[in-house]
Amino acid sequence: MSAVTLTSLRQATGVLAMWLVSTTLDAAPTFYQDLAPVLYQHCAHCHRPEQSGPFSLLSLADARKHAREMVDVTARHYMPPWLPAAGHGEFLGERHLTKSEIQLFADWVAGGLAEGDSARAPAVPPAPGDWELGPPDLVVRMPAAYALGAEGRDVYRHFVLPLPASHDRPRHVRAWQFRPRSRAVHHIFLRLDRSGEGRRRDARDPDPGF
Repeated sequence: MSAVTLTSLRQATGVLAMWLVSTTLDAAPTFYQDLAPVLYQHCAHCHRPEQSGPFSLLSLADARKHAREMVDVTARHYMPPWLPAAGHGEFLGERHLTKSEIQLFADWVAGGLAEGDSARAPAVPPAPGDWELGPPDLVVRMPAAYALGAEGRDVYRHFVLPLPASHDRPRHVRAWQFRPRSRAVHHIFLRLDRSGEGRRRDARDPDPGF
């Protein structure tokens, strides 16, 4: 309740008192006006067709289907994936949610998964191209594919990516993008091996990498 109004009406023949109580509750958040902008900014990059997310979150039906799951993973800061802790520097392209954005998911569920006005919906972000920053200057490929079994624990494996002989002088790397052929790849670490130990260990292992 945000407002209480007391009105007293007097008539010539007597007194008629009326207490009119008006309640103005905060409107429940809706998908198109409140939730969609957050999903499109922080989630849609991966949670869309042909991307790494296991399901899409572009539509109202998608969000309703995974509503309670989104409340859980955002409250635990499991999603969106962003490891740097807040308050220890700023980064371009940060993906962490604010407290109000996290609360928004819970409020949307508590408010009944309201749709809102589709005419006021933000534009769905365009699908990323093959290369997010445009055509790259260099593409390095794995010499052979690695087959990961469907069962078992997570596998952490090193793969040696040899550079072509034409790139034997120092280069400054502005950015890099990794494109796995399988959604089973969760994350990677890129390291530069100057010792040659990676190649030696790769040669001793019959499968690609070590």
